Amino acid sequence: MRDLAERAARALGREFAGVDIRFKDGQPVLLEVNRRPAFQNFEQTTSLDVAGAFLSYAHSKWLGCV
Repeated sequence: MRDLAERAARALGREFAGVDIRFKDGQPVLLEVNRRPAFQNFEQTTSLDVAGAFLSYAHSKWLGCV
């Protein structure tokens, strides 16, 4: 599933994107790729800190060399 999401984002020239995937007959199916994803509902439902993970990634990628 991660590979599908990464390939979908790269195909659209995005380093970061929200990718919606559902399963059909046990196989992941790509629904859409969002350039500006919103994570609030996902974070509330899963208790995962997506925004924090993105900020850590962005800081190390773009500000880590400052």
